[in-house]
Amino acid sequence: MSSAAPVRFPSPRPDQMLLPFAEREYVSVKRAASILGVSHRAVLDMYDAGLIEVIDYAFGKRKRVRYASLVDLCDRLRRQFGIEDRRPPLSAPYLRHRDADVLPFPISDTIYVKEACDVLGYSSLRSVYNMIDEGHFEAYQFTANSPWRISRSSLHAFVADAQRRASEHITRR
Repeated sequence: MSSAAPVRFPSPRPDQMLLPFAEREYVSVKRAASILGVSHRAVLDMYDAGLIEVIDYAFGKRKRVRYASLVDLCDRLRRQFGIEDRRPPLSAPYLRHRDADVLPFPISDTIYVKEACDVLGYSSLRSVYNMIDEGHFEAYQFTANSPWRISRSSLHAFVADAQRRASEHITRR
């Protein structure tokens, strides 16, 4: 009878080692930046400002962002700026939203103040800021110093409604 040689498994690389937390609860800083549509540095600035939770488990080399803190941040933005939650409901509490559904509105539906100024035919950015303050269309910003993000679809709905009202006003004359 021959004895089989013991099976040897290679030792795991450092990036394959078990992490000290459930992996599905955290995302990489790179993925968090992609979800939020910001830079890696902006994600770390949000952490420094206390807006999101980050774990640093490799002594400053590799950070992970708590996924629920990203969702909480975006939920606070929805409440603060009066944006309706259009995310499809999760079928189970352990599931995640699609990355595109985490923000108050998708990045693909986002324009910035300069573009909104062009759409509205204004020459002054201040006019768009005033319209945001008056709630004419959906918009949010992460912090007071970050750029406003405007929902393209809500801006177009506002323009279409304004054009409809103007044409009704003209026909009544």
